[in-house]
This record gives sequence, structure tokens and C-alpha cells, in this order.
Amino acid sequence: MSVIVAYKERDKIIVACDDRETVKNLYKDSYSRKSKAFVYYGKKEFIIGCAGNVAIADILAPKIGQLSKIDETTLYDVILDFQDKYRNTPFIDSEDCLDGQLIVACNDRAYLISSNLVIIEITDYDAIGSGTEPALAVLTATRHLDLKPITRVYLAVKTAGELINTVSENVYITDTKELRFSKRTL
Repeated sequence: MSVIVAYKERDKIIVACDDRETVKNLYKDSYSRKSKAFVYYGKKEFIIGCAGNVAIADILAPKIGQLSKIDETTLYDVILDFQDKYRNTPFIDSEDCLDGQLIVACNDRAYLISSNLVIIEITDYDAIGSGTEPALAVLTATRHLDLKPITRVYLAVKTAGELINTVSENVYITDTKELRFSKRTL
């Protein structure tokens, strides 16, 4: 697992992730296009991140990229189609649950897609993956401090990496205006 954080800032969404990949209980730190979060360029440019089976994001990204509008309704239609097509596969289990969670961010809106296929608009900040709890704790604890949003997001991912062994301390950040992940430090 890992951690992916989305943070709503006025007219954009900041997205951050670590670079830890877990394969057969082995941990590997390497950020690449096949990592958990990436920018997709289609009809709509957006950021998609997956905690769990990252192949899900690879399959869904082109379908989401063809949408003329990304919102709860259009995402739900894409997810239902995915569920029907991949039922009883490694992506959708026998209880119709997704093998992972997703964050999709476009322009000034972001959505969390839970493993039970509930889609929630992120109105402040949220996180997915094994580092969720420490990341959200940091974001909540720094709410009233005089820190830039990008600093708060960085600290959230960095702290999750320090506390959870399935999360790396390497932090990659972008936003829906920049659309290019880069490794960050304070």
C-alpha cells in the first residue's frame, strides 16, 4: 500500500503521493508512470491515484479521459461499467468491491472512489492507502497553523512515511494546474 493525499486549494487540487510499491510483500521505492498516481492526458487532463491494485487506474484512466465532464454522475457510470466488465476478477471481488481506492482530481474538484464504489467529492482534503490515518492527522493538526497548503500536504505524506512501513518518505507532488509530479523536499 501507500498514501495518496488530495487537498482542495481555491482553484486547484494539490495531489501528493509517496513512491512505495508493494509486490508480494516486498517494498520498492520508485516513482514512475506505473506508480500509484499519475497525470492522464485525454479529452480531459486529470490526476488519478490508486491505493491497491494500480492496474485499476491504468484501465479506468482512458475511460475517464474521454468524459466531457468529470463529476460524481459521470464517474459513477464509468465505475459501474468497470464493475460489470470485471466482476469476479482480481479487480472486482465476489462482493462487487473494488480491489483498491481511487482519487480523481480535475480542475478544482476531486473525488474519492471507495472500495465499495461510493464516490465522494473531496471538499477540503482526504487520503487513501495505508498511510491515511497519519496523513489526515497531520492535515487536521496543521489546519490552524500559518503553513502553505503545499507544505501541509508534504508534511502529511512525509509523516505517513515515517510512521508506516508500507509508505515511503519520498514525496511527489503536483496540482491540477501544473499536472506534472516532481519529488519535493521542504
